[in-house]
Amino acid sequence: LIEQKEIMLDKDAKVILEYLEKHHGIMPFTDKSDVEDISNVFHMSKSAFKRALGHLYHLKKIELNKENTRLVGE
Repeated sequence: LIEQKEIMLDKDAKVILEYLEKHHGIMPFTDKSDVEDISNVFHMSKSAFKRALGHLYHLKKIELNKENTRLVGE
């Protein structure tokens, strides 16, 4: 089960990174975003989204703000 979660974490993080790259390095979604919005846009649960955001944050690939999420350096 843990291995499955780690595999999905990488896939979910990739989905978020691709979204950011297609939207000039910024997105209006954060760990506080609505469950339905996350599901509709990213096709993942809010908990999976939050895990992926945390993973990207710890890798220093994104900056988390109250209003948005940005790629580092954007």
